[in-house]
Amino acid sequence: MQSTILNQDNKNWHLYIRDDGSNDETTTIIDKYESLFPNKITNLTRISGGGNSKKNFLTVLKWVKENVNPRYVMLCDQDDYWLPNKITVTLNKLSSMSGACFGTYQFKGC
Repeated sequence: MQSTILNQDNKNWHLYIRDDGSNDETTTIIDKYESLFPNKITNLTRISGGGNSKKNFLTVLKWVKENVNPRYVMLCDQDDYWLPNKITVTLNKLSSMSGACFGTYQFKGC
């Protein structure tokens, strides 16, 4: 689990994580962190869908949209490094823009 996400200065986040089919101990590690931080981390590895990284991200986005419907979604791959203020800086920038949508996946109403 990336400590860069756990160490964000903005604590108002929830991590939805899904293993994309690796054959190492990734699912065991995810299960461990989910049990340590049950109010912050949800393991979506067991839901169907996914495959390669693109399909995996789309599977997570679809599940989150249908089950949680948050105002903002940020994506992170296993080799990404987040500065401790990434969420704060991103939210500040988004709140200063009117009607902005980023990325290639848009939810209805965006």
